[in-house]
Formats: sequence, C-alpha cells, structure tokens
Amino acid sequence: VSRCQKVWRSPLSKGGDFESICYERTFLPGVGLPGRVWASMQPAWIPDVTNEDNFPRAPFAVAEDLHAAFAFPIVSGEKLLGVVEFFSSEIRQPNAGLLALVAGIGSQIGQFLEQRRGEGALRHSEEQLRLALDAANMGVWNYDVATGSVKWSSNLEIIHGLEPGSFGGTFDDYLKDIHPEDREYVMSTLARTVGENSIHDIEYRIILPDGAIRWVEGKGEVIRD
Repeated sequence: VSRCQKVWRSPLSKGGDFESICYERTFLPGVGLPGRVWASMQPAWIPDVTNEDNFPRAPFAVAEDLHAAFAFPIVSGEKLLGVVEFFSSEIRQPNAGLLALVAGIGSQIGQFLEQRRGEGALRHSEEQLRLALDAANMGVWNYDVATGSVKWSSNLEIIHGLEPGSFGGTFDDYLKDIHPEDREYVMSTLARTVGENSIHDIEYRIILPDGAIRWVEGKGEVIRD
C-alpha cells in the first residue's frame, strides 16, 4: 500500500480533518488519486474531487472546501518511489502543459532520491568495510602502475606506524619502510604479478618509525582498463 509521509498546507488555508485522514488512509494500486497514479505511473488530474467516484476522502475534502486535485509519480526508470498530490479550493479543468511539466519533475526527483539512496548504501558499505578491517587488523591499498600513485587506507597507515593521512602516496613512499633485505624481493614480485597478470601474495618485513621490525602480508590482483 501507499501511505502519506508528509502534508504541506498554505498558511492561509483552514485546518480540518482532511490532513489527519491523509495520514490515516492507505491506498492500493488503482484506489483513490494516489492509487490511480501508482497504477498508471502517469500524472492524473481531477477537476472536482466532490464529483469523483474514485476518491474515498471526498467527504473530508468537501468539509474543507477542496475541489481540484492533481498528482504525479516520483519515478526512477520504471520504479515508483512515491506520489505527490496537490489540492485547490477552486474547480479547475486539466492543464496538459502542467501535467507534462510535473511528469518531468517527478522523474528528476526520482533520480535524485535514488542517487542519495546509493550514496547512503555506499557509506554504509564503507563503514562495514572499515569495521571489518579494524577487527582483522588489515588495510586496503591500490597501486596505479601507469602513474606510480599508491593509495592506502587509514588502517594500513596505522599498521605501518604512520599517522592517518600522512602517507605520501607514491611508490617511493611505499618502498621507504620496507626492510632493505626484502626490498628487491618485493619489487620483483610486484613486477612478476603485473607482467603475468597473476595473484599478488607476499610476506615481507617493514621497519616502523620507532625502529621496530614487523612482518606484513600483502595480497592483490591486477585490474586492467
């Protein structure tokens, strides 16, 4: 069913039961103005709701002197996200230009909502990943062979004894704290991984800023554009 989420009214309009009824009622596809728009996925216009058979809220609209109504769907592709209704105290005949305009607005709002929803899901996934990395004492890295750029997650910086955000971001910065006896091994392994398009799986030693030696394990795979 569809359910009313929010009602806006003009400060000049009189209050009554219509708003509370909007919050209380639910609509199946095809039922009432919201259901009609839901079923058709198209804007709809009613010149006078008091003469409309398919408008269950008519008695409450009459009490508040509401007559004309139109509604449009908020859509993303073929997916319905919601319906927006408008009411007027006047009897008004359908305006084809306005209906075409609000149809485009509904599509734009739908795209915006889906984008926001996607951003929220991405933030949630990133937070889940961060928690998992923290729990496993792991970090994430990315090495762009073409540019020499290296990106580290804050977790990986902590593993290397660095303050979050302090990693320089170059391949030379990556090599700095690798134990001198393991540096050639690390470089040859990376070269072989890139050249053979193989899985990167290596263990080597790093030297922390305080001089302590730590063993680390690196895993990765080659992604080609």
